Amino acid sequence: RYLGARSGGEPGTGAFLGKEVTGIEQVGRVLADSPLQSGCVATRAFEAVYGRPIVFYDVAKLKIITQSFHNHKNFNQLIRDLVGMGAFGEEN
Repeated sequence: RYLGARSGGEPGTGAFLGKEVTGIEQVGRVLADSPLQSGCVATRAFEAVYGRPIVFYDVAKLKIITQSFHNHKNFNQLIRDLVGMGAFGEEN
């Protein structure tokens, strides 16, 4: 069954990220509340800001920034946090 992505008919029910959902709106809610989504956004933003992949000395700071982003869901603040995390993310 479809999860509501088609027009017409009743939204389908299924599981997404281990949670039961009905309709595309619930899929979006579950995704938005997922720490996996926050981690993915923070990681991709890091790579865009610094122009390189994450290395071992970035992990601890990025974990804190990711948790903060998960709590506030403010992309502009995420970018400010990334820029402020150190001299281009290099080991201090």
